[in-house]
Amino acid sequence: MDVNPVLSICSYNMHGFRNGLNTVIDLCNTFNLVAVQEHWLRSDNLNNIALINENFSYFGASGMGDACSNGILRGRPFGGVAFLWNTAVSIKLSLLVLGHLGEVLQLKSCLAYMLSYVL
Repeated sequence: MDVNPVLSICSYNMHGFRNGLNTVIDLCNTFNLVAVQEHWLRSDNLNNIALINENFSYFGASGMGDACSNGILRGRPFGGVAFLWNTAVSIKLSLLVLGHLGEVLQLKSCLAYMLSYVL
C-alpha cells in the first residue's frame, strides 16, 4: 500500500443530475474525490448518486427537503451537494457539518495527513 497516497480532487456544478451525469462519470475516472453541487435530487432520489460509478461511495444532501415536504414542488428543482470518493483509495471520511437545507456539506478525511473539505 502507498505510504503517501495521492488524493486528486475536483468540484463540479451539475446543473441538474441528468445534465451533469456524463461529466461526473468522466470525472470519477480521473479523480479520487469528486464534489458536486446543484444535483437537484430530492432526498428520496439521492441513491441515484450510487449509480454513477460502482467503485465510488458517496454522501449527499438534497437542497429541496423543505420544498418537497410541502407537497408538489412549484418551479424548477434546486440545490443539493454530494461527495463521491473512490473506495480503492485508503480514505476514511466522516461527516462534520450538514446544513439543514442541503447547502453545505463538510467532511473530514484521514490519510497520511489531515484534510477538511467544505462544499
